[in-house]
Amino acid sequence: MPCRVRRRARVQIINFFLLVLSVLLDPDIEYLLGASYDACIYVNIKNRDYRVIYVQAELEWLVNSIAKRLERLNYRYTIRQRTKNLWEVRVYSKGFATYLLGLRSILLNLNLDPHFVAGLYDAEGDKTMRRIRIWNKDIMPLEKARRILQEYGIMSTIHLDDKRYMVYCLEVPKMFISKFIQVVPLEHPKALRSLYEINP
Repeated sequence: MPCRVRRRARVQIINFFLLVLSVLLDPDIEYLLGASYDACIYVNIKNRDYRVIYVQAELEWLVNSIAKRLERLNYRYTIRQRTKNLWEVRVYSKGFATYLLGLRSILLNLNLDPHFVAGLYDAEGDKTMRRIRIWNKDIMPLEKARRILQEYGIMSTIHLDDKRYMVYCLEVPKMFISKFIQVVPLEHPKALRSLYEINP
């Protein structure tokens, strides 16, 4: 009997991941997933400590782009000042933390759209907007962003930008910048201000 139960559980898990792979995720989840690559995800099963912490200097972005999405998805959160120049949104949720980690584990196989790229860029991208660049120590989200952009006819390259700290950079050539701005729904106030200054 226990073997049958375990086998049934494995089948259910496999079916869940097959469903996730075949269906587009909620745009809010995609955005939060992209932004999570600049967040801290803590999972301590023994102490039952599950936390997702988004940290940024721009409080407006945390409130309007992160907190409002969490509200729509019915996740409770707190906002507090971390240091003089940094703010954070904390989510104490086993479901949210494990869900994000589960999505990350199959990231390259997920069916995602530009909302993922927007979340990743708003969290880790060049806000001057004179060059389209995204940095991360994990090459996987950059590779996923590259593939998504390619589906929309936007070419990009990935290179090791900082050998000392092993930071990778995705960069979009100048000829594709205008298309990137049209396709990727950026929300970060600093990026939007920069776009206005470049094209008032």
